[in-house]
Amino acid sequence: MCILLLRFLRRAPPPKVFLLPISRDTPKMNSRAIDLATQIQVQRTSVFPAPQQNNPAIILPLLTQRGSRRPYQGFHLFCINFTIRAQSLGEENIFVIRKAANHLWNFSTRDEKLGYSILAKQVNELLGLNRSM
Repeated sequence: MCILLLRFLRRAPPPKVFLLPISRDTPKMNSRAIDLATQIQVQRTSVFPAPQQNNPAIILPLLTQRGSRRPYQGFHLFCINFTIRAQSLGEENIFVIRKAANHLWNFSTRDEKLGYSILAKQVNELLGLNRSM
């Protein structure tokens, strides 16, 4: 029985691996993302602290365009705010913006992230998106 199982396992095709297509401008995207992250990190006050922390109703028109039923988290609101700032600086590539946003979020302090978490709770209460956990 073990021999049959080993033979079957040897004949099994390797699992398919889906790789993202690599184009010529992939290294440029990485350097552009780093440039964008450093440019916004220099202007750190434009993304930290969280905007409209006292009045989350101001940010609701930006969120209703998404039409999601899942509760928002602090990272989602940070990405929305970061995207607005990046587009005002002239960056239109969403992949570059998202990579720079991830980088800046990962190197943020807990206090900076806490502002967006509080804002997410307030927005979820206004939208009626409560977590069922």
